[in-house]
Amino acid sequence: MRTEAKRSFKHGFVLTEQELRRTFDCLVEQMKRGTPGAEPGCSYELKYRNGVIAEPVSLDEILAQENYGSAAIQRLRIEVEDKTSDAWSISVEFIDADCEDEPGDESVRYRVVGADRDWVFVTSSLVEERIAKVKRFAPNQLAGRRLRLIAPLIILMVGMTAMLFGLLFPMPRPTLLADRIDAIEAGWQEGRLADAVDVMLALERAKIDVQPVETRQETLPMVKVLVAVLIGGGLFTGSLLAWGYFFPIYNFLWGDYTRVFERRQSQGKFVIGSVVLVVVLTVVGNYISSKLGIR
Repeated sequence: MRTEAKRSFKHGFVLTEQELRRTFDCLVEQMKRGTPGAEPGCSYELKYRNGVIAEPVSLDEILAQENYGSAAIQRLRIEVEDKTSDAWSISVEFIDADCEDEPGDESVRYRVVGADRDWVFVTSSLVEERIAKVKRFAPNQLAGRRLRLIAPLIILMVGMTAMLFGLLFPMPRPTLLADRIDAIEAGWQEGRLADAVDVMLALERAKIDVQPVETRQETLPMVKVLVAVLIGGGLFTGSLLAWGYFFPIYNFLWGDYTRVFERRQSQGKFVIGSVVLVVVLTVVGNYISSKLGIR
């Protein structure tokens, strides 16, 4: 009975030469176990960043690639099938989803076809185990690629909406004017303001003096909300971009790209360590200052 199993993943990956060879060996061994006398035939497909598609003839040819700049590998597909029958095949594909022109966020996918259901189940499980070995968490899994691209625009729109909401529905005014009126009333009751004209003049002066203050205090919360939204959104977007730069998500780790990957990892660890150190020193400094009574 013909059986097929396929699945796709959106997580990142770090595909090293060692893991690629192990995955390839797993595919070949499973093909040999599928049916007695099977003759595994292998085919490969590479897509480079400049859009060129190549079909290497061996795994060694793939690993000998420069893998940098316009020749950086963007997609790798390996397929192993039985030369004597088209009923058995296994294919695995790794994709740099951030550079891929095709729509979607799939980064890894496989397909297993066989005439034996048990063999298909076992093979698909082994393939998923190999994929799990190279899995890398990707913060951008939390949002689709299109959403990540328009995130800055969304942040700006949220900030403008918050400001507009504040203008249409202003916050309650503080009780500054009421306090001034109470003070004037108390002065009249105590005899400090005996003339009704003096009371009226004092009330008008209070309105004039308090109104600008009320306006400023009414506008200030809206500005704070807008600034907080923009700063928070900017930091969030910047953190995602920085993480993607220092800790690349989709990695074909061989050739010249190995040095680039290692350098960025080192830079990222240094930046994170520096930020953590600054935060710790700030917290400790504030704690010591509060204990010593220093403002």
